[in-house]
Amino acid sequence: MEGVWLNTFEGSAFYEGATSLADARGEARVWFRHEEPLIAWKGAPPKEEHAYRVVLIGRSAEDMNRPPLQGYGHMGLWPGLVVVDELLELQDLGPLRPG
Repeated sequence: MEGVWLNTFEGSAFYEGATSLADARGEARVWFRHEEPLIAWKGAPPKEEHAYRVVLIGRSAEDMNRPPLQGYGHMGLWPGLVVVDELLELQDLGPLRPG
């Protein structure tokens, strides 16, 4: 599985199939669940408010269209979920906002 992960203050959005920050726009519907040591395998923790191109082995939830407050991630607001089992590639695409 590959796509773009947006790592934000209270968010962790995954856009499957995206290859750039420009591709990762629109409503975020999939929560990207990971364990910190798994992501920090390059020797540095991921930066908040940054986009990353990722290639991973993972799983999607069976129900990818859960209602608000019954979903995944922060406050259960995300209808879908991807769980990272193994991270194969992690490329920093830069900050989400120019700065």
